Amino acid sequence: MRYFIFFLSFIFVFNSGSKAQFNYDWHDNVVVLDNLGDTLDLPWAGGFNAPQFSNIDLNRDGVNDLFVFDRDHNVIKTFIKTGGPGDISYEYAPEYRDSFPTLSNFVLLADYNCDGEKDIFTFKQGGAGVYRNDYLANGQLSFTLVTDPYIKYPFGNFLVNAYVSTVDIPAIEDIDGDGDLDLLSFEILGSYVGYYRNMSMETYGHCDSLNFIEEAPCWGNFREAFGSNALSLGVSCPNKAIQGNGNTNSRHAGSTLLALNVDANDSASSGGSNYDMEILIGDVSFSNLSRLMNGWSADSADMVSQDSLFPVYDQTVDLSFPAAFYVDIDGDDNRDLIASTNSATNASAPSENVNNVWYYQNIGADDSCHVAFQMDDFLQKDMIEVGSHSDPAFLDYNADNKADLVIGTYGYFDTTSSTYISKLTLYENVGTSLNPSFQYITDDYANVSSLGLLNITPCFGDLDGDGDQDMIIGDINGQVHFYENLAGSSSTANFVLSSAVYKGIDVGSNANPTLYDLNNDNLIDLIIGEENGTLKYFENIGTSSVPDFSSTATNTNLGGIKVGQFTGTGHSAPVFVKDNGVTILYLGDTHGYLHKYGNIDNNLQGNFLHMDSVQLNSGRIGPAVGKLFGNNNDALIYGEAPGGLGFLKDNSPVFTNHSAQQSQHIQVFPNPASHELYIKLEKPLTNIRLIDILGKTLFVETQRFENFAILDVGSLNNGSYILEVNEQHRQIIQVDKRQ
Repeated sequence: MRYFIFFLSFIFVFNSGSKAQFNYDWHDNVVVLDNLGDTLDLPWAGGFNAPQFSNIDLNRDGVNDLFVFDRDHNVIKTFIKTGGPGDISYEYAPEYRDSFPTLSNFVLLADYNCDGEKDIFTFKQGGAGVYRNDYLANGQLSFTLVTDPYIKYPFGNFLVNAYVSTVDIPAIEDIDGDGDLDLLSFEILGSYVGYYRNMSMETYGHCDSLNFIEEAPCWGNFREAFGSNALSLGVSCPNKAIQGNGNTNSRHAGSTLLALNVDANDSASSGGSNYDMEILIGDVSFSNLSRLMNGWSADSADMVSQDSLFPVYDQTVDLSFPAAFYVDIDGDDNRDLIASTNSATNASAPSENVNNVWYYQNIGADDSCHVAFQMDDFLQKDMIEVGSHSDPAFLDYNADNKADLVIGTYGYFDTTSSTYISKLTLYENVGTSLNPSFQYITDDYANVSSLGLLNITPCFGDLDGDGDQDMIIGDINGQVHFYENLAGSSSTANFVLSSAVYKGIDVGSNANPTLYDLNNDNLIDLIIGEENGTLKYFENIGTSSVPDFSSTATNTNLGGIKVGQFTGTGHSAPVFVKDNGVTILYLGDTHGYLHKYGNIDNNLQGNFLHMDSVQLNSGRIGPAVGKLFGNNNDALIYGEAPGGLGFLKDNSPVFTNHSAQQSQHIQVFPNPASHELYIKLEKPLTNIRLIDILGKTLFVETQRFENFAILDVGSLNNGSYILEVNEQHRQIIQVDKRQ
């Protein structure tokens, strides 16, 4: 990112009060143990559903780190390599992810301009776009879109996009061995792979341009059959205008490509113009990877044999819609192979969401890949991983006065039935009241899986006044189910299903319930978030010992809230807490935002005050707020779309009061800002610092500021940031970036 401060010399006087309410920052120091008592190295890294892997040196130490893009909700994760050569240890480093632009569908990092830095190849509607990596002088990652918006090539008298389907992963590789990067992608009309040749070297004598032609509409002389992943070799290339024989049913359904050399041969070394690149292909409807061997000629690729159970000589890949990635995992400078799923969570087409990152070590050379299977849960084995779309809640399940963790999930993929099974996962807090740690207990707490539900979300409260916490869970159909705790106070919880489809309540789709006495009548009420992004309030009309709710909501649009209103889906996930006697609402949504609302008490028919929002870049967010370090609301654990958890701890400038944007001597405008943020000063100051939501400093200037400054925020991702200024006392102002 680029930040520039400009100084102007005029005086503006402004007075206003400012006070930050409370703060959270990223925290990953809470220990988590697996079922064997071993410590997880990456417990709060958030899980994987459909991850795509690339190497990049994130921290500029000369060592390849890992960039992971999960196409399920377009989640970015970044990992720093901590082990030496031969070691596969990594550290989760989320502070780097906000340096990347908004990305979707596929992301592959490769150095197109030969400057030694990895650039971004990613999906743009109908094609592939490229962002150039412009490292700043201070080592800050920064990316600039250099296509408009996608890679184009001449077709007749027009420039058209090199086609990439919304579900495909193309191959980005130097196919002709001339030093610039080319593109392989399935054509729009059929089952042939198009070869888009980069002519940068041929045209300019250097590799730093994206100058493409369509070299071959059916590279390799092979065809993938419609309706299966059968591959026919030695086929002739039809006229592009009639590919698919005019039958629209023969259009390409979805495939992944990886070009690599597996036999250390290339035609360039023998005087030809084409590398002998082999290809790995995954298909949307099948679980195997097929490898095609190239019997190259001097002028063109020609696939002459295939291994349809790759690697046939080792553990065959067996994953739904598999994708392969060639990355150096162990730091030996030879790229290894990662195979993973390429499907987002979908009940009608379930795919693996645990044990779905298969690591094959390359025991050959970089240009003669020969792999040996190592594990099916690379990085996942060290994470809290509950499948897809996790939703945590706090519960003292064993009555030891420490908050334990119960996690709902969209579902775990079951290999026997090839379906998702929704269960509750329990982690016991085995730490102390000031130093928590969590131990895995079970992934089917309270035997909730027996109900056969999907996308379950738990919440807890003493509904019947007997001193223990009862449980309500929501499901994908918009219904809720009541489990009574029969244990009594001071005993380990014993949940028994009391009422399925409790009170006939049905909010339509994806019920996300929470329990809280919202109207202050000493009876716990029920508030339910739903798919359309609103909240429904169900007042408890029973007694302290016999709760009762109408099937019809008391208020169908509580607080006037509707998240995700511009996309038609919000999946609101609420949790209410008391903060110094005042009710506060935290609300997650399906777009990765965590919102904070106030003005709730005695205002149940009015609009709540939207105090703040923060982009957590984790897909669908399900928050849980609790006491883990000795103070109320001192921990905020949130579920992520890929099935893991993130952790925020109190006391850092993440949240500030939206109604208090100005300090006594400072005005910032416009806020939100799209390109330039103006800072007007009544009195001089000596420090301005810009901080992201994870507490990472993006910009700092310590010289004296007299009257006015301009901060260029044009390259920031959309979201919330903190502007910290230091006069006589440290002051914090939230600033928002919006296009």
